[in-house]
Amino acid sequence: MSKKTVFVIMLLLTYFVFAQQTEIKIESYYINSDFCSDTNSIDIISILDLVNPAHKSEIKLLFSSEATIKSINFQNIPDKVEYEFTGKDSISLYLTGNLSRADSLNIKFSYSYPISITKDSINILDRGHRWYPLIADNISNFKITCDLPLGYDALFPGGTVTKRDYSTKKFYSWETKSPIFKGVLVIFREKMYKEFRRDLTGDIIAFYYFADDSLDIKKIITETGRMMNFCSTNIGPYRFEKLTMIEIPGLDGINICSGLLMIGSNDLKYLNRGYHDGLLLTLAEQWFGAGVFSKFGSKGFWITSLSLPHYIRMLYLKDTYGLEKFDDALVKPLEKYKEFAGGEKDIALYDINMPDTPEKAMLLYIKGPYIFHKLHEKMGDFLWWEFICNLYSAFFGKVMALEDFVTELKRYDSDGSLSEYFSKLIKQKGLPE
Repeated sequence: MSKKTVFVIMLLLTYFVFAQQTEIKIESYYINSDFCSDTNSIDIISILDLVNPAHKSEIKLLFSSEATIKSINFQNIPDKVEYEFTGKDSISLYLTGNLSRADSLNIKFSYSYPISITKDSINILDRGHRWYPLIADNISNFKITCDLPLGYDALFPGGTVTKRDYSTKKFYSWETKSPIFKGVLVIFREKMYKEFRRDLTGDIIAFYYFADDSLDIKKIITETGRMMNFCSTNIGPYRFEKLTMIEIPGLDGINICSGLLMIGSNDLKYLNRGYHDGLLLTLAEQWFGAGVFSKFGSKGFWITSLSLPHYIRMLYLKDTYGLEKFDDALVKPLEKYKEFAGGEKDIALYDINMPDTPEKAMLLYIKGPYIFHKLHEKMGDFLWWEFICNLYSAFFGKVMALEDFVTELKRYDSDGSLSEYFSKLIKQKGLPE
């Protein structure tokens, strides 16, 4: 994988999950969105089921300051809501009386959000746009409905979809079966794309690409299917309704969602030429990353969110293309790390808070997978895959900290040597012996 691709994916992942720690949790969303083509806006009602165990007097949410608020009220308590924007794209709700003592709150936001769709445009309402009120490190269930004029189409990640066509508009409804970390609504003119759909032993892949592209989509879909089959066989079944992939012009890298990959047009050209590293990594993250979520801000976040799926990608290469490809991915890049291993620019994987230098990026993409490989060698194939399968089963749709990973590892560790060995490797500089 090139250094450029490494940083693109890292920066995208950082942008989507960048978080603040909080005791407040949003359990679920119901979002109704109505696109008004005449006014270039979306009228939105967002209803949040929020748990407030600390009985706070102020709730801080990330929310677009471009939204025009019509009303905010609490569905289960008739007290008046006081609120104000307290910074760019953040809002504070002030709780008094019964509100401050409530264990749970049902909050209804009614507002309009600016959006402009021209004949050839694609509009992506991503988590970073804060088009719905959110807590940055929160995962939630979503139910989203969307009304669109005829001639438009829409996508949303991770959920079961219902579509209805009426005389003047189209209606979409999505509902997730397990929590996801971001709700992304993609709206576009339906004639902009061709759709290629394939059912691979129960896993449905839908690919939206521009009609004028000269791509070998079947070849890309075949590689996608092989990787998904490898992960399903060795880790556990793909638990989203389908995997949707869509080409996005101007996007660098691959935007990762649960059940949805948005792929930049330039990156799609690389895929078409057979450079699949970025695709394979983001597919592995459908299991660990966007299926099992790592706890942002905790020690070892980057180890479980990037190094682990990167190693799974390498194991796919070994299984599909042989040992030489595996060594090319795992062993040869170690020479780059050896250039600064043990020096001033080296750092223990456990201590990386943000991959903000080339050296930290190489640690996560080179040394991190190598450490998982050493653990794999100690466990052997059978115990390794049993461990990974059980880890996925236990934490799918949940947040997993590195401590949870180690706790699960101890189930395969009668004398404590495995967990001690792994902890030693991630907490020291240099290459393991």
